[in-house]
Amino acid sequence: MSDTTDYSKHTDDELREGIAKIDQQEQRIAEEDSDSALDAASDQRGAMQAELDRRAGR
Repeated sequence: MSDTTDYSKHTDDELREGIAKIDQQEQRIAEEDSDSALDAASDQRGAMQAELDRRAGR
């Protein structure tokens, strides 16, 4: 699945909030939704973290 969201347009705080929200919902997604929904949430979280890392020069 290709993610078309451009996380460079989000603030650091928005990215951190998005990551926290996914972390909080991960267990529920795993229990209530499909594996593809969990994979999508994981991919989204990874993309947000990658953008924060890029900004931090990591």
